[in-house]
Amino acid sequence: AVAEAERAERELARANEVRQLISDMFMSITPDQARGRDISLLEGVLDNAAKRLSSGQIEDDEVASQMHSLVGFVYSQLGLSKKAEKHNRSAVELSAPVLGRDHPGVQTDVHGLALAIGRQGRLKEAEQMLRDLLADLEDVQTAEQKRLRFAVMNDLGTNLHNQRQFEEAEEILQRALDLQRDEYGDDSIFVLPPMGNRVNVFLMIKDYERAEALCHQAIDVVDSLPEDAYTPSDCTTPPGWVKEVLTDQLGHIHWNQGRHQAAEPFLEETL
Repeated sequence: AVAEAERAERELARANEVRQLISDMFMSITPDQARGRDISLLEGVLDNAAKRLSSGQIEDDEVASQMHSLVGFVYSQLGLSKKAEKHNRSAVELSAPVLGRDHPGVQTDVHGLALAIGRQGRLKEAEQMLRDLLADLEDVQTAEQKRLRFAVMNDLGTNLHNQRQFEEAEEILQRALDLQRDEYGDDSIFVLPPMGNRVNVFLMIKDYERAEALCHQAIDVVDSLPEDAYTPSDCTTPPGWVKEVLTDQLGHIHWNQGRHQAAEPFLEETL
């Protein structure tokens, strides 16, 4: 009996290692890697996994929830928001009744669901989900939930920006930036998302002076980061992609002000 129990524990440990390996492999996919590439093979793999999940072949609800969450995340990274929504919703429906809405895993799935909904143009629906989730995360203490809170603030700011509610968007993004600087320091990877999104707000209201200054600050942060600063689980965007976007924005800032010669090096760099 002892030997059987030990064998069962080893098999469970191996299964967990394999599941973690698969999760890490898919979590490493970024929008930058998927952009402009043929994703049909990977989409086919995901579609097959989705069929297995939908058919109920995975009987353990906890495992099924984790796999729905993973598949939803990768679909989202590939820009397939409708498919992502289905799996993020299934993950929440399976895990929330068991773990509770205040569980970090459930909150992460709710966040993913809100993003998938917003990326399909249902901005008001996504906005309310993000506001509710942010209220739930207001007094969190764990590092994981703090990172999620900051990501939700950033995404709420982006959502409001997309609805042209620029004043509130800028206020939320500034608050997110201040909180993350207090938590992680001025040169942390975590300050990049609110900085980049504040640039977008300034561009929309044609405040080119503040947009340009913030672009340069954000690029300085990217250039100061060590090579291993980014991991997909950190709720951040890859620094290289951030720098490319910021460089392109600098080019357009110069161009929009009639400084065409100054704009050319920045625009050529991102071609």
